[in-house]
Amino acid sequence: MRHSRVTGPLPVMALAALVAIFTVLADRAFAYTYKVLYSFCAQENCADGDGPMGSLLLDSTGALYGTAYGGGGPFNQGTVFALVPNGDGYDYRVLHQFCLVDGCPDGAHPRSTLIADVDGNLYGTAGLGGAQGRGSAFELMPNAKRTKWKFKTLYDFCSVDACADGGGPSGLTYPGAGSGTPYDGTSPLYGSTGSGGTANLGVTFQLNFVQGKTQRRERVLYSFCSQANCADGGNPFPPVVDAMGNLFGTAGYGNGASDGVVFELSAKKRKFRETVLHAFCTLAMCTDGKQPMAPVTLDASGNLYGTTNFGGDGNSGEVFKVVPNGTDSQESVLYSFCLQPGCLDGDQPQSGLLLGAEGDLYGTTAFGGAQFDGGTVFRLHANTLDVLYNFCSAQNCADGRQPSGALIGDASGDLFGMTQSGGANGGGTVFALTP
Repeated sequence: MRHSRVTGPLPVMALAALVAIFTVLADRAFAYTYKVLYSFCAQENCADGDGPMGSLLLDSTGALYGTAYGGGGPFNQGTVFALVPNGDGYDYRVLHQFCLVDGCPDGAHPRSTLIADVDGNLYGTAGLGGAQGRGSAFELMPNAKRTKWKFKTLYDFCSVDACADGGGPSGLTYPGAGSGTPYDGTSPLYGSTGSGGTANLGVTFQLNFVQGKTQRRERVLYSFCSQANCADGGNPFPPVVDAMGNLFGTAGYGNGASDGVVFELSAKKRKFRETVLHAFCTLAMCTDGKQPMAPVTLDASGNLYGTTNFGGDGNSGEVFKVVPNGTDSQESVLYSFCLQPGCLDGDQPQSGLLLGAEGDLYGTTAFGGAQFDGGTVFRLHANTLDVLYNFCSAQNCADGRQPSGALIGDASGDLFGMTQSGGANGGGTVFALTP
């Protein structure tokens, strides 16, 4: 199976009537309750957003924040939104509608996961728009009651000749993000772009705070496809940063094809050097995986976990692990998808992984599953995969279809995520799975 998809604040809406509930029994008899917390395109012309992408952000109050790729205004260029607990459910709020002005100077089509600082400000990227039309990094600052938000552009990409600074950013991160520690608001932010740079195949960058300045100063840490045949990779996804300041990530292109690599960027005397930890499709039939489409997850021991869209024993993607050790790093395949008849175990994982407290890995597949190829939520425990939910289980896929972005979890073990399509209005959903 192979698929592709072309892809001022609004009044608060009570969601009690919009919540749909389903219960699913996983393969190892773990019961989960599935809830649709919000269905997009509920407002006229999808003013509330359409096609959410990226992962959700959960704050200490239980509020969820995210971005929608489309909808949100007359030019259909996306939104930043929040789901705020109200005791009975959630209130849905649009925090920012992109491109309300012709030319989209604030950016367009966000598809990134948001991050939050110690003061509750939000940071993210828009893949297009901005002063040069090639994307922007932004900050949203709330008032005391968090009822109004002020938008500020932190950087406009492609501001350097030939887009040497990168174009098409896909998210921001910072040291400590994986542990849930809030961003301090002034230390460097890191990210990647899918285009621009020396060979127009992307860069990994740093955004540095400048006292007294509204915007940040960008520094390109590495420009991809700098080596022959793009052996160093291209089209990178946002990196993760370890305690030593090393960056780890994936690139969807490499070895002259859409095979991809796992890479490390390590600092030495302020210069960053790239090491390819694993080049995909080096084994026959690409059984080691092919074409990662999401960031990696870093555990406390420094191991990396991720997914590929293709390759593996079923050529429908895999979950992999890399133990970093420079050019001697070892990759292992933890699970290959579509090994069950009809891809009941899922097909084509396109999102990152959530690492559970007991070492289990949680993720989604964009397709496959038991219901109309709608995708799945899965848990991987000691190389055994359990399908926790099959999307399109409701009539007309009212429960959502084609999940996007990594799952997030709370202290109670609840899982939260989004789907790009389906839902009551066809514009995607925000959902929760409760064990």
